[in-house]
Amino acid sequence: MMQKVLKADSTSLIIALLILDAAILAAGIGVHFVIPLLFIAVPLVLLIAILYPEFGLVSVIFSAFLTNPLFFWLTGEYRAPSWTYLLKIILPLAALLGFYLSGKRFEIRFSSVEFFVFLLLGIYILALLYSPDITGGIGKLAKVVVAVLTGFVLVPFMRADSKSFHRFFSFIVLYAVLMLIYSAFALSTGAFATAGRFYAGIGTIVYPRLLGLVNLVNVFFFSTAKTKGRKIFFLALIAVTLFFEIVAATRGPLVAFAICTIIYILAFWKTKSIYRFSLIVLLVIGLVGLFALAPGMQKTRMTEDISIDQSALTRAFLYSLSFRLFLQHPILGVGFNGFSQALPSWAKAVGVVYPHNIFLEHASEMGIVGLLAFVLFLLAVFSRLYSSLWGKDKLSGDLRTCFIWVAIVFLYFLANAQISGSFAGNYAVYLFGIMLSQMA
Repeated sequence: MMQKVLKADSTSLIIALLILDAAILAAGIGVHFVIPLLFIAVPLVLLIAILYPEFGLVSVIFSAFLTNPLFFWLTGEYRAPSWTYLLKIILPLAALLGFYLSGKRFEIRFSSVEFFVFLLLGIYILALLYSPDITGGIGKLAKVVVAVLTGFVLVPFMRADSKSFHRFFSFIVLYAVLMLIYSAFALSTGAFATAGRFYAGIGTIVYPRLLGLVNLVNVFFFSTAKTKGRKIFFLALIAVTLFFEIVAATRGPLVAFAICTIIYILAFWKTKSIYRFSLIVLLVIGLVGLFALAPGMQKTRMTEDISIDQSALTRAFLYSLSFRLFLQHPILGVGFNGFSQALPSWAKAVGVVYPHNIFLEHASEMGIVGLLAFVLFLLAVFSRLYSSLWGKDKLSGDLRTCFIWVAIVFLYFLANAQISGSFAGNYAVYLFGIMLSQMA
């Protein structure tokens, strides 16, 4: 396997990356909003870097995402112009450059997973050239590129010990909690609702998806807890988070969470206990509650007035349109982000601008070429997963535990991507796919 050694010292990057983040914000919303934002962002990032020095770089990389909720909250705007997303590519690139120029050593491994990731990026760029919506496509592509580069930036923490990995998961929870707090503000103020419309980037999509991620982390801490008190605490936390997932009335993330948790129980938690039984009972209650209560809640879900039946019919229409576009352009598709341009006005009016299935999105926008490359990427990831858990390269100890939970998170986002989000919105599929490859 080809390897490359880079060097790093995260401390020197904090100021530089915050300046870059400020430049992004200035380009998107104007200089007068940047100063109050940095008064919040700088102490937060520095505090995390001090408390978790080994995660100084990770805190900086995620600061670009952490500041977004604050930026939305301060401005009342949904998003910056799409071209400013390109600037965020600078953040992980600058981090990699900092690794190269300073002290810490680590390995980046290049295998079939990384090969197909970069092949996909090449296909995306090619499809962007003949896209009917190049401007929107640039913003969409930037998110994927950021996810890929961030996956490589996180390399030093992918082969960490159990204690460090617990801290890494804790950091994910911190990020998710901040996003959830922001979503709650968006709900209470109605700042994102105009004429009955919901905004898909935050709120109805991100809110329950983050809840699912937080609950997977809860399950991880629950299953690895050593004392009865800690197990009871995390079981209660799982129950509370499930309640909020039901209230969110978005089925995809909760179903994906349930599927991944069941996979974990069947494959890796074979010792029967009252705790395992309690977790299964909670999953059943959560799923029954979601489908029993969601029809009434759906009408007020994040200001969206679309019922469960209407939602299903909308997806059926999107799937049908995806097949039709694929048959019309079977080789290269209609172009990157071209699906949105083929939609009728009523679909665009409620923010439905992608097929809600990651395979259909590749097929309709990039044809058989893009679909095949994406399938090969997934096969490479699953091959690495099998080899590392049951094959000749079988992992053991803390690294195996950490690997299992990155795999579970990867499966969660992949399952959710079958019924929700665009592949840019499901960028975690790429990020955690690379993480699995680098950990093995």
